[in-house]
Amino acid sequence: MRGTVVREVLMRCGILVLAAVGVTLSTEARAQGRITGTVTAAQDGRPIAGATVTVVGTNRTGATDASGRYEIADAPSGTQQVRVRFLGFAPLTQTVDVPAGEAVTLDFQLVAAAVQLEGVVVVGYGTQERRDLTGAIASVSAEQIAEVPTPNPMQAIQARTPGVDVVAGGSYRPGVPMNVTVRGVRSIAAGNQPLYVVDGVPLAGGIEDFNPAIIQSIEVLKDASATAVYGSRGSNGVILITTRRGAAGAPDNSIHVTYDAQYGGQSALHLVDMMNGPQTIAERREAFRSAGRPTDNASVFTPDELPQVLCATDAAYQAAHPGCATGTDWQRLVLRTGYQQRHQLGLTSVAGNSRLSLIGSYFDQDGITIGQGYRQYSGTVSFENTYRRLRIGVTATGTRSIADIGADASLWGEALANNPLGLPYDSAGVPSATLCSVCTLKIKPTPDALRVNPLRQAQGFVRQQTRNRLFGSVFAELQLGRGFSYRVNFGPDLGNRMDGQFQGANVVLNQAPIGNAQAQRTDAEEFAYTLDQLLLWNRTVGNHRFDVTLLYGIQTDRSTTTTAEARNLPYDDQLWYNLGTGENPQPPQSTLSVWKLASYMGRINYAFANRYLLTLTGRYDGSSRLAAGHKWSFFPSVGLGWQLGEEPFMRRFGFISGLKLRASGGTTGNTSISPYQTWGGLDRTRYNFGSASAAGYRPGAIPNPDLVWERTAKLDAGVDFGLFRDRISGTLDFYRERTSDLLLPRSLPASTGFTQVLQNIGKTENRGWEASITTVNLPGTGGGPRWTTDLSFTHNRNFIVALASGAADDIGNRWFIGQPINIGINPAIPPYDALRQVFYDYVYVGIWQLADSAVARRYGQKPGDIRVRDINGDSAITAADRILLGNTYPKLLASIYSRLTWRRFDLSFLLQGRLGYTMNDAFGSGATRLFERFNNLNVAYWTPMKCDGGPDPNVLDGPPGMTAAQQAAIPGCNSYWNPSAGRENPLYNDVNSSSPAYRPGGHWRVRNITVGYTLPASLVSRFRFSSLRVYAQAQD
Repeated sequence: MRGTVVREVLMRCGILVLAAVGVTLSTEARAQGRITGTVTAAQDGRPIAGATVTVVGTNRTGATDASGRYEIADAPSGTQQVRVRFLGFAPLTQTVDVPAGEAVTLDFQLVAAAVQLEGVVVVGYGTQERRDLTGAIASVSAEQIAEVPTPNPMQAIQARTPGVDVVAGGSYRPGVPMNVTVRGVRSIAAGNQPLYVVDGVPLAGGIEDFNPAIIQSIEVLKDASATAVYGSRGSNGVILITTRRGAAGAPDNSIHVTYDAQYGGQSALHLVDMMNGPQTIAERREAFRSAGRPTDNASVFTPDELPQVLCATDAAYQAAHPGCATGTDWQRLVLRTGYQQRHQLGLTSVAGNSRLSLIGSYFDQDGITIGQGYRQYSGTVSFENTYRRLRIGVTATGTRSIADIGADASLWGEALANNPLGLPYDSAGVPSATLCSVCTLKIKPTPDALRVNPLRQAQGFVRQQTRNRLFGSVFAELQLGRGFSYRVNFGPDLGNRMDGQFQGANVVLNQAPIGNAQAQRTDAEEFAYTLDQLLLWNRTVGNHRFDVTLLYGIQTDRSTTTTAEARNLPYDDQLWYNLGTGENPQPPQSTLSVWKLASYMGRINYAFANRYLLTLTGRYDGSSRLAAGHKWSFFPSVGLGWQLGEEPFMRRFGFISGLKLRASGGTTGNTSISPYQTWGGLDRTRYNFGSASAAGYRPGAIPNPDLVWERTAKLDAGVDFGLFRDRISGTLDFYRERTSDLLLPRSLPASTGFTQVLQNIGKTENRGWEASITTVNLPGTGGGPRWTTDLSFTHNRNFIVALASGAADDIGNRWFIGQPINIGINPAIPPYDALRQVFYDYVYVGIWQLADSAVARRYGQKPGDIRVRDINGDSAITAADRILLGNTYPKLLASIYSRLTWRRFDLSFLLQGRLGYTMNDAFGSGATRLFERFNNLNVAYWTPMKCDGGPDPNVLDGPPGMTAAQQAAIPGCNSYWNPSAGRENPLYNDVNSSSPAYRPGGHWRVRNITVGYTLPASLVSRFRFSSLRVYAQAQD
């Protein structure tokens, strides 16, 4: 009832305000004008793209395009001060008289000098001068985003901002969503993804559909002072995206057109070093010898393999069969060069105080694995108009993406594990292991039931995901006078997804052909909208400056899914259509999810003498996800700032060109709770009714109406600095976050009829530091080269503080007090995150040698087996001998970005480092089973002749023929075990334990290298171009 009353009152208020708007339009108001011009570099006259142009004392801003042109369409008339800022140049302020209803031209020439502490940034529900910020906010410009040709904007900011970790989400196929975290993770069972906000509208779905080409800037809000404006959704950080408005600064009554095209290709530089045919032959014989079985050709190899064996080992056979195949390199058969292209066309039309822009783009990328690819079509239209005191605007973006997923990881895994002695084509095909368009593919390369033909899988297994999405924002802003303004934002987000999967008749599943074809189709639809009403007040009184924001907003989200499946389809090419023709249609499945959120928010930014800063924020959120009595919660924050560098007593330190201290604290929430988690649910079941079996329902989960949001209390202290006239500038932040009321399952006694119930129990903590430093190595004065470098460093540590019922540890889930968060055990059971793992396992010691045979027998092992440490010394290896070995969280994230410009040439590169973590080489573990039925990594393995020097390789007992020092000098003697013909997984190297696979992890990678040249304006103007730049790029 309370929520209903509030909604009705605010609706009436909204009607009254809109009525006021109508009255205002009929009265005289202060007129406005337009300011246009260009921004160029003073030393060489080249245009500066991405510079921010602001009318001082107002929120009227513009940005320069690739030609350096800008426009502020709704500038107040009269004498105004206009300021231009751009990183790497000193800010410049000029005075101009703006005629009412007319346009005026104002050009700027900027002098090179690093500027880190100045600029305008987007914050939640508005913009703010960077010098006035009390929160931790990082920015990425459109120019930096454009340097990485990718359809995913989060991949474009990878390694660009401290505190933000962006990695591929479990696959490297084109179009795969990225895994993004801000300042680490803090939740065990709920989500850790940040909130994405586009043009003030929170997105309902993911960000992967969003075209990076239309982005003007990205801001990352990290601490409580910055994120508290989003209350219950701010715990995991907030990423704000501001879209382009087309090319700015076009002349009145004109059309401005831009076009950008990129072409490229990608391929695997290094293949996995797997065993080839001859190496597999030797490993297979050793496996049979170790098992005490005959090692002649007929005993070891199948008839299908024998021709390849003879080709590799028998000179007479080679002479009789020139060009015969010794095996198949399955990797090369499933890999290819993946070509990609991107095209973007932009159009802007300006007429008086109206501006219309259209941006269309097309992206197409082939995967490097056959059967995979990604295509994205995107179009954006935006319109703005200013009439006296009223400014209105609308932006709408539509995208359509088609992802060809194919067999995905299973195809690549089969190519690595497949027997190199098998051939992809039947006897009618070519004998060599090369691609053949006229040959018949085998269903299985050999009679081995475990192995399938990856080329057959790629041909008969089709999976495609199609996503359509339409989202945008509509706003109206009215200047009420005396510093007050009223703004309404409405943002709809509509999306649908079709996920189709088809398996042809000859696709092998569960070690046998499935018979006739089968298919599955899932259709999902989601519609959400956000409606915000804001009252803004901006006023300066003497040395006091106020910026106040009040908000009431609502958000609604509704999503549905429907799944249909059929087997024994009549056609091998019908994909996931006409499923009713199948003989065995499966029962359809469907879901519905609806949730709503209502919010009140207030924020006060106060500055005294432009040096002492205060930000107070409070947000009150009510959610339908929670039960009565727990729906509403308050999230406050406070931020303090001190422009220490502008104090008079700091003038003596001439080398300090800027210094600001910041501190903030507050509370935010995490709304990642299922909408019906508090209700419980029913499951279908069967029971005995007399002598018959009847269908019925039973409680599937215990309802818990006491569930609340996970809450995160955040503390942050930071400093922004500039040295030596800003030749060196940067930021440094230290933070601590504690999350309480974690959503965790509590175990229940069997007598309840349930195994567990979800409750708010447990705590985690997140702490660390982050730094970004910009250096101007060469200033570019006098027409010389300009060279800048950006350094970024992040150290984060998260750990569990408390678990359910005060438990010390939960070994089954790998949750340990004082250790990082382990998210999931089984990849097939969500939530699971391969990048957030804690390793609790046996300690790998090496290989049992001949001298250790007596001790090995005590543990039920023999020389050549894996040796692990007996931690408790009880002469038995049990679960009690496992210990903590490490985790996948890097101790340090680092990046280096450097850019050199000279005249019309430019060169840049980006390096990224993940350092100081433990990796579980699951692939290496699985590919070194040294089981004779799988292919293996090409490694040196243990044999008694090689490592013990015994006269008889079948005798594994007695004195060694070599010393330990001699054994250490031989590759493989203490690294990889003896091959096996009878045991698929060696002890301590199976699906439950992979002790040899743990090793220190860390790497540096070259993310991007770009070389460009901007053609002279005198040349490109002949073709009616305003600017033209050509460039070559390489990226990893």
